[in-house]
Parts: sequence; C-alpha cells; structure tokens
Amino acid sequence: MISIGIIVGLFSLIIIFSVIAFSDETKEKYDSANKEFNAKNYEKALSLVNESIKIDSINTNPDFFILRGKIAKSQGDSIGFKNDFDKALSSIKNDTLRYKQIMDLYDWSNSSQDTAYSKELLYKSLGVFIIRDSTNFSNSYIRVHTQLLNLKDTIAAINVLKTLSDSLEAPTVLNRLGIYHSNKNDTRKAIEYYQRAIELDSTNGIYYNNIGIAFEKLQNKKLAIENYKLGVKFKNDDACRNLREITAITKYTKKSRCWDGSSSYATGRGACSHHGGVKRVEYEPYKEYILNYNCK
Repeated sequence: MISIGIIVGLFSLIIIFSVIAFSDETKEKYDSANKEFNAKNYEKALSLVNESIKIDSINTNPDFFILRGKIAKSQGDSIGFKNDFDKALSSIKNDTLRYKQIMDLYDWSNSSQDTAYSKELLYKSLGVFIIRDSTNFSNSYIRVHTQLLNLKDTIAAINVLKTLSDSLEAPTVLNRLGIYHSNKNDTRKAIEYYQRAIELDSTNGIYYNNIGIAFEKLQNKKLAIENYKLGVKFKNDDACRNLREITAITKYTKKSRCWDGSSSYATGRGACSHHGGVKRVEYEPYKEYILNYNCK
C-alpha cells in the first residue's frame, strides 16, 4: 500500500506543477495581450487579458488590470479603465510601489493628453504617504506641484505647496513659495516665506541669497547686503556674486566720440584727428569692485 506521506507528497507536487503551469500560461497570454494592444488589435488584446485574469483569479497581477484598463481607455470606455486602474492600485500593498504605479499611469495618461484624468492621478498620489514619512510625503507634494505647473495650472500648483507647508514645515517648500511670490512681484510676501525657511534652516545660503534679492528689489540695500554676507558665509556662490555687484562703485571713463562714429579714449588736442575731429565727449561707466571674493 502507498503510504499517506507519499500520497501527500504527490499531491503537493501536483499543486506546485499546476501553479507553475498556470503562471506560465497567464504570463504567455498577458505578453500576447500586450503585443496585440501595442498593435491596436484591441478586441484580441481584451480577450487574452481576460483569459489571464480568469486563469489567475486568486493572485491576479495588477499589471493585468492596468492593461485591461488601457484597452478600455483606447476603446472609449471612460468608466471601465478607471475601475480597472483602481483595482490594480488597491491590490498593491507597498506604498512605494503603489506610488510608482500611480506616477507611471500619470505619465501614460498625460502622454495621451487626458489632462483631467492626469490631474486626478496626481491628487491620488498625494494620499499614498503619511506625514510621519516626511521625506516621501514632502517629495510627493513637490512632484505634484511641478507637474501641475507643467499642466499650466499655476493656482492648483501653489495650493498644493501651501497644503504641504501647513502640514509639514519644510524649509525647501517655504523657499519655493517665496520664489513663486517673488516672481509675481509680491516681494513682501516672498520675504515672509524666506524668513520662515531661515527660521527652520539657518545654515542654508540659498535662502539668504533669495531674501537678499527680495530686499534689493525693495531698495533696502542695507538688509540686502547683510543677507548676501550670510549667504557667502554659508557657501552660496550666487550670494557672493550679488554681494560684489551691490557693493561695487560706479566710476566713469572719459572718451571722445568722433564725427565718423568711432570713439577714442584720447581726449587731448589730437583726439579723432583722423576721424573728422571730436563731435562730443562722453563718460563711459564701469564698476570698481571693492570686495575681492573669489566667486565661482
């Protein structure tokens, strides 16, 4: 008689081989469906991907639903493709992988010029990470901000940054908001954001340079110089160049303008003697730099 152990072993082998066979079959059908989809044979692609989902109904790969969603979108099924994308995303339990998949779908949707759904995916990505995961949380908001700017929705982009700054006091975000308001010539509002950024990170030369530029716009030379100096202290080359410029002294070189349009730095009796004589005397400005910083 065959022992129970042998029977159990044989049964286990059958299950293993069945899983492998199913896995190979589903992959084969999925790959074929992908090829048909790329060839725009949508009906054939749909039939194949549905077979893949049916065979592997217990552990369905999210890629199957994504492909089916893309097929539905290509056939004009505005409800079907969203449902399949949602199924795929809900089946991914790892936050990082789910975020990556959302952004991949965003790139695909954006390339097909579906602006409305692209924005929907961007906002969906904001719900993946929690505040405690501050780096991923803030980076996801900044990425959405950048993409919304690319989509020409400036107001929505700034609202995303404001939401982030309210949720997480991040100096990089506050600095971005400062730059935004500076570009809109709302200089005093920009200074408020730069000051908040500096309060959180007092060793970043970029923030001192930016607030120095803002004070220079307001013609407050004293505060501009003070902040540029702090920018230099914390190794910011832009602050170094701006400090050299703002402290430079304007001087003038006297030169002669000849009647034939040429000029000469000679101003004596013989100036322009071969060019029709002196028409007028001009003073050409130049800058004398009093700070010898070695700016890069």
